[in-house]
Amino acid sequence: MYSLFVVDDEDDIRRGIIESVDWEHLGFQIVGEAADGEDAMRKIEALSPDVVLSDIRMPGVDGVLLMRFIHEHFPRIKIIVLSGYSDFAYLESSIKNGVAAYLLKPTDLDAFRETFERLYGRLEEQRREDEERRWIDGLIKGCPGYIREKVSSRDQFQTANEKLAARILEYIDREYTSSALSLKTISEHVRKNSAYISKVFKAVTGDNYIHYVSKKRLAKAMELLQNSQLLVYQVTEAVGWSDQSSFIRLFKKEYGMTPSQVSRLKAPDVSGANP
Repeated sequence: MYSLFVVDDEDDIRRGIIESVDWEHLGFQIVGEAADGEDAMRKIEALSPDVVLSDIRMPGVDGVLLMRFIHEHFPRIKIIVLSGYSDFAYLESSIKNGVAAYLLKPTDLDAFRETFERLYGRLEEQRREDEERRWIDGLIKGCPGYIREKVSSRDQFQTANEKLAARILEYIDREYTSSALSLKTISEHVRKNSAYISKVFKAVTGDNYIHYVSKKRLAKAMELLQNSQLLVYQVTEAVGWSDQSSFIRLFKKEYGMTPSQVSRLKAPDVSGANP
């Protein structure tokens, strides 16, 4: 349900708009109203509605000034202009201020419904895009630094292959401590063959699958060795490594010391010691 704010200086028209349309059926909820632009500005700032339906000709702060205020301070709010004047100057101002639709009085209910049905579709598309951006932002934030340098912006995730790489990253970041993780399990998850997955992942991130997973597991192992009482073999298992000798070798190559040496450097556990 999207929030709608109505502005019109004529009380009967404003009440008619609010009461004559089945807004809930169209996916909207009236959250406020105003009889002039100045009052509307204060209330819009407080309510931050998704959509503002406003008359153009109003005393004091008119619809043009209100549109400009919304466009400058709340650019994500959709504006629908309602006016009894089919004046090109108003239409031009509406376009400059990002108005979603321009309706002429008197407007029948069918025109209202068609306009708001289209607007609902646009808002839903915007919502899905926002959710995808937040999802990709989260993925980028959780990536190691060398990946973030390569994939520095969510705007890079535009093509089908880039979105596939984002799905692969999400799956790996969730399952990397499982010894069952493999290109095969990833391919089953995203429903693409292993060779294609490997190629896409390398092209988008600049890294290959095995190296990326190894870096994630080694970083987690370092965290466990420094902050837990787990033994080396337990850490090896906890990060999904099946071969302890290869884990120790790669850990030393990455950090310049063995897991045992890291474990010995941490502060001793004195929680159960006698005072």
